[in-house]
Amino acid sequence: MRLRNFFPRTLFNRLLIIVLLPLLLVQLLTVTVFYVRHWNTVTRHMTQNLVADISAITSQVTNISNPIDTELLDLAKRLNFQIDWVSGKEIPNFTFSSNTYAEKAFKDSMELIIRLPFISDFVSDEDYILVGIQIDKGVLNFKFSNKRVFSSTSWIFVSWSIGSSLLLFALTLVFISAQVRPIKKLARTAYSLGIGKDLKNIPITGANEVRLATRAVISMASRIRNQMNERTQMLAGVSHDLRTPLTRLRLQIAMLPRNNEIVSMEKDIEEMELMISEYLSFAKDNVGESFSKVNLHKIFIEIIEQFKKSNYKIKLNIAFKDKYYNLRPQSFKRAVMNILTNARKYSKYTEILIKQKEDTLLIFIDDDGPGIKIEDRENALKPFHRLETSRNKNTGGTGLGLSIANNITLSHGGSLELLESPLGGLRVKVSLPI
Repeated sequence: MRLRNFFPRTLFNRLLIIVLLPLLLVQLLTVTVFYVRHWNTVTRHMTQNLVADISAITSQVTNISNPIDTELLDLAKRLNFQIDWVSGKEIPNFTFSSNTYAEKAFKDSMELIIRLPFISDFVSDEDYILVGIQIDKGVLNFKFSNKRVFSSTSWIFVSWSIGSSLLLFALTLVFISAQVRPIKKLARTAYSLGIGKDLKNIPITGANEVRLATRAVISMASRIRNQMNERTQMLAGVSHDLRTPLTRLRLQIAMLPRNNEIVSMEKDIEEMELMISEYLSFAKDNVGESFSKVNLHKIFIEIIEQFKKSNYKIKLNIAFKDKYYNLRPQSFKRAVMNILTNARKYSKYTEILIKQKEDTLLIFIDDDGPGIKIEDRENALKPFHRLETSRNKNTGGTGLGLSIANNITLSHGGSLELLESPLGGLRVKVSLPI
C-alpha cells in the first residue's frame, strides 16, 4: 500500500497538515520538556521549603510527653499548619500512598532534613495533605494545603500552551480557507470550460499566481472555443458545397435507365453523403447541448429498445434505477449508441454494467466479438482511423464511431478506455465524474 493513501486528498487538508503538524510537534515538545523540568524543579523546591517548616516546628518540641503547647500552636499557625498529638502511637514502615513525584520528593527531603520516622497521605483528601512524625512516645500530626506541594503555575503554562495552539489553529483555518477558495473556483471554472460550458463574469481573485492561472485558463478556453467554431463553420461550408453537386448527380442519375452501373453509382453517392454527415457531426459534437438531470436507467432502456428490432442481444446490469445524473442527454445517448452499433457489427452479444464508485460513474460495455489488439486500441479512438487488420472492411463506416463517443465522454469531463472483455471481445469502459 502506497504512503500517499494515508494522506488527505484535498489541498485544504494537506495545507493544514503542512502548517499545523510542525507547529503542534514543536508545541508538544516544548510543553513536555519545559513542563517536566519545571514541574520537577518547582516541586522539589516546594517540598524542601515545606520540610524545612516542619523541621522548624519539630525542633521547638520540648516536652516529648505532650509536645503541643501555646508557642508551638502559634508557630504552626504562622506557618499555615494544623497540628495535633496522638500519644502512644507508633508509625509503621513508610509506604507511598501514591506514586507521584511530589510524594517521592517529600520523602527524600524528610529523610535528609528531619530523619525521624514518618507517614504521609497525599490522596485521602483532595485539598489537604496529612503527615505524621514519630516523636518518642507518640505521633505529631500535620495537616496543610496541598498547594504547598503542587504548583498551579504548571497548569497555567499548560493551559496557555493549549489555548494558544487552538487560537493559532483557528487563525490557520481562516487563512488557509481564504487561500484555497480561489483555487477551488479556478478548478471549477477550468472544469466547466473543459466540458463546454460558456461561462461569463469569471471572478479573478486570490494570490498573484492564482490570478495569472485564471487569466491563462480563460484565454486558453477562448482560443479553443474560437478554433472549434472555425472548424465547425469550415466543415459546415464544405459539407454544404459538396452536397450541392451530389444532389445534382443524384437527380441526373435518377433520370437515367436503371442498370448495375447506375445502382453502384447511387450507392457511392449515398456513402459520400453519409461520410459528409458523419464528418459534420464529428465537428459539431453536440457541444451546444446543455446539461440536465437525467435518469440513467431510463436512457439505457430507450437505447436497448432500438436494438431489439435487429434481434441483437443486450443485457443491462444496473445497481440503481431511480438515480439522476447531470449529463447532456442526446449527446450521451449518441455516444452509447455509437459504442453499441460498433459492437453489433462484430459481435452477437453485449453486456452493459453500470455502477457507482465514490464520486465516479462507471459504465462497462462488453461484447463477445474479436476485440481489438492492445497496440491498436489507442489508434481506434482516433478520428477516421479503421482497423483493417482486425475488422472487416466490408462493414463500412468512416472510423468515427468510437472517436465521437470518446469526444462526447471527454466533453462530460470523463474518460473512455478500450480494454479486454470478460466475454472475450472488447470492453469499453466509460468513467464520468458525478
